[in-house]
Amino acid sequence: MRKPGDPLLTFSEAVVERFARAWASIDGRLVEFDRERNKALPPEEERESEEWTGHYIGYMAEARDLLERAGCYVSTRPPPPHFDDDL
Repeated sequence: MRKPGDPLLTFSEAVVERFARAWASIDGRLVEFDRERNKALPPEEERESEEWTGHYIGYMAEARDLLERAGCYVSTRPPPPHFDDDL
């Protein structure tokens, strides 16, 4: 059962990753995204190397957040006040 504050829609990791991968592709960062896909997060000191960009983790976090927010707007509830102000 959904609790107050839970996203209205949830997405599998596969859906989040596909969305993140598409976003990385649009940004021209698909090579970096794919290169880091199966790598573990390196220790702090190695994150400064040119080999590590953080694109996979970053795009995954942003895609998850965006999809959760989008889930709030595709529900049957009316949109929040001022939702269309920026459109």
